[in-house]
Amino acid sequence: MNQPYQWAIRTSGLTKQYRGTPVVEGVDLAVAPQQVYGFLGPNGAGKSTTMKMLLGLARPTSGTVEMLGEQFTPRSSRRILPRVGSLIEAPSFYGHLTGHENLEIVRRIKGVPVEAVDGALATVRLTHAKDKLAKEYSLGMKQRLGIAMALLGNPEVLILDEPTNGLDPSGIHEIRNLIKSLPQSHGLTVIVSSHLLSEIEQMANTIGIINQGRLLYQGPMSGLEDAGRLVLTIDDAERTAAKLRSIGWQVEQVQGREITLPVYADEHIPKLVNTIVGEGVGVYRVEVRRRSLEETFLAMTERAQMQAAEVGNGQVAA
Repeated sequence: MNQPYQWAIRTSGLTKQYRGTPVVEGVDLAVAPQQVYGFLGPNGAGKSTTMKMLLGLARPTSGTVEMLGEQFTPRSSRRILPRVGSLIEAPSFYGHLTGHENLEIVRRIKGVPVEAVDGALATVRLTHAKDKLAKEYSLGMKQRLGIAMALLGNPEVLILDEPTNGLDPSGIHEIRNLIKSLPQSHGLTVIVSSHLLSEIEQMANTIGIINQGRLLYQGPMSGLEDAGRLVLTIDDAERTAAKLRSIGWQVEQVQGREITLPVYADEHIPKLVNTIVGEGVGVYRVEVRRRSLEETFLAMTERAQMQAAEVGNGQVAA
């Protein structure tokens, strides 16, 4: 389906301050249509506040929000929000009513057709439990009921804040598969937040990493992949490293019997090994070591926290 807009969600300089303290600072989101956008960051990073600003639940201190090709303002929100579904924090429902009855209430409020309730139940795989009291639902079923409420009215954008939080592995698996299926099955754009890289990694096409209220990275998951380092296990590492440096090789580290260099193109590696062997040095192992995505994510957020602490102490962050 062709979309009349380039970005389902786009923000520019989005900032929120509480009593002069910045909670979100200059965030520029760019969420393409019909994809799952993973919004990743530690607890307290600014994810929920950003999502509330996208929905008009919190007013930005500065910056703009564009959604579905239109600038988000108090007036335009009346046109935009009926096309947006959301689940922020825990879903709310009446425990003494069935799942079907809860959805029926939301359906009437939204003014959507009667048959939409059964369709939403089928999408989240709760048809079998539609006549069960909501208070008897498991936590995972409650989350799915909340998503069903958000799906009523066939929204174009779905905003989910930590939808797998607190779920057991089975519940996480169900919610993850549901979210992954929505762009294709419903033509939806989904922005989903989490503090767990392992969850976002399995759901999202594009990710945004936020910490200390600032967007640290935005792009494909592959953009976080570490190029790695070339590590050789050899005899006489110190002398060999000195020799390699003298003839132009960039040796970054020497530790025990290991020397570490940047990853070179494949055709250069035999030349490197032959140079070492030509010095009468034994080569026992050649390998490329890469940081995991989780290590890259943690390093990125820790660096941001250190820089924020330095600024807070009156120092200039490098």
